[in-house]
Amino acid sequence: MHYNVERAFNIYILVLGLVPVAYFVLLYYSSIVLKLSLVGILRQNPLMAVMLIIVILDLVFAYTLWIKKEVFLRDRKIFQGLMVYMTVIQLLVGNLVSFGLGLINLYSSKELRIKGNKYFDLKYLPVFIAFFLLYVICLFLLIFLEIK
Repeated sequence: MHYNVERAFNIYILVLGLVPVAYFVLLYYSSIVLKLSLVGILRQNPLMAVMLIIVILDLVFAYTLWIKKEVFLRDRKIFQGLMVYMTVIQLLVGNLVSFGLGLINLYSSKELRIKGNKYFDLKYLPVFIAFFLLYVICLFLLIFLEIK
């Protein structure tokens, strides 16, 4: 299969959007099997609650990437900045599939033209910082819950 940057990015967005859907199905199935409400399941297993936060963040990112796809694919440096950011935060929370797909996207980004000289548009920087902090908080929660 030949990967071009647009196909690789579409697959990345698809995976980033479908993993949360699969997680929601898992939560629903668990609630049926255990005969508990969603809140009851999340109270019993705090790791699932933290993972719910992570998949919601992933879903928001998938939607944003899908809506702004043309903007990100317009310039190599902007695309590379985005993919480095996404790859790092996915690695932080242990999403190795998205991490691997992020690396594939970085490799295929050489097909894009360089139009600017910056990796991030400054108007998006506060949003990127806020989401990064949310992922870091989730990372620390996951570590804390595993140690506990």
